[in-house]
Amino acid sequence: VRELMEVLALAMGCRQGWHLLALNLIQSVILRGNMLSHRGRPMDERLMKAESLLNHFETPMDMDRIAAACGMSRSVFYVRFREAYGLSPRTWRERGQLNAVRILLESTSLPLAEVCARCGMRDMPQFFKRFKRFFGITPARYREHFQKHSKENSLKKYSQSSENKSFV
Repeated sequence: VRELMEVLALAMGCRQGWHLLALNLIQSVILRGNMLSHRGRPMDERLMKAESLLNHFETPMDMDRIAAACGMSRSVFYVRFREAYGLSPRTWRERGQLNAVRILLESTSLPLAEVCARCGMRDMPQFFKRFKRFFGITPARYREHFQKHSKENSLKKYSQSSENKSFV
């Protein structure tokens, strides 16, 4: 419920593109459901807490602190997290951060430095490297590409709806 409220608050602040945030949330819920159904056993509450802590991008990440908050040693935390999610906690967080950046690039005109800061990425050169490795394109080009295709799709929808209207 808290995650839904956070997405809603962020969506209200963004106005434009709020549907992308909702889509990302739905994808997250579906992925979690798939993970739970494939395991055949209920998800460990401690790992759900860890997931929540890892998704607070604005705070620096300390794996020892997260493991302790979940009542596990660091090594047990890494093993259990990987068993449950198929990724290390660091990789999980990085993917979440990069997807949050992607959503902000699609839905806002914030400067890249602000987008990075909101997603907990302080080192710009490292951020650019990670983004390009994950998406295969730089953040600025990604935004340009998305905006161009978004406008083209809007124009197509408008022209199609205009053609379908009959005037009496």
